[in-house]
Amino acid sequence: MEAKDILTVSLSAFAVAVALISFFMNYRQKHYENKRNVRKSLTEAIAELVEISIERNKLDIDKDIPLTQLTNLRRLMNSKRRYLANHVEFLIPEIPELVTDIDYNVLAGAFEAIGDYDKSQQYWDACVDTSINPVIRMQNLRGSARFQFSLGNSQLGRRKYQESLEINLPDSDNLRRMRADTFAMWAQVELDYGYVDEAKRLKAQALGAAGSIGHGLMKEEIIQRIEHDLQFSA
Repeated sequence: MEAKDILTVSLSAFAVAVALISFFMNYRQKHYENKRNVRKSLTEAIAELVEISIERNKLDIDKDIPLTQLTNLRRLMNSKRRYLANHVEFLIPEIPELVTDIDYNVLAGAFEAIGDYDKSQQYWDACVDTSINPVIRMQNLRGSARFQFSLGNSQLGRRKYQESLEINLPDSDNLRRMRADTFAMWAQVELDYGYVDEAKRLKAQALGAAGSIGHGLMKEEIIQRIEHDLQFSA
């Protein structure tokens, strides 16, 4: 093969290589842009679901809205919530590696609110499984435990609360407070579902956990809150 033929072949091979590299770089860039756009859409939908929950809570404490209007507003909110939850569920498989525990947390709450308890269970499990650290896992387990109580699965709910309390965390005032909060939240759920003796036992544990807090003002604040929130009729 003459030198000019070798040069021609070499230039052709080089051109092909450049074209392939350009193709893969463009593909990679488009793939990245697509994932970023999906993540943006997911974030916006999750934010709207959170906003609906806030507005719904405001409705529940507003005593001036007529009953008929209140019922219609609740229906509209639930319709929007169902639409957004289905949209989020559609987006998740597109970017599973970019979905976080808080996304699953909000989605689980949305499906619970519209009465789809199977999907709520699915996403509570995913929420706990994707917790980014032990502290977040503790918080997500508490939410999952409360959900179990709402289904009538009090024993499973108790196991999940207990699991959250058994997570090995550093010993600090903020985490002692979190333990006290967890006992208090558990006690409140027991009380709400009529398990008064369990609620009393857990209130005592909440106060005990709060008593281990070193910071005086923090300790006083949480003890007062526990005493205020967990009161039992004679």
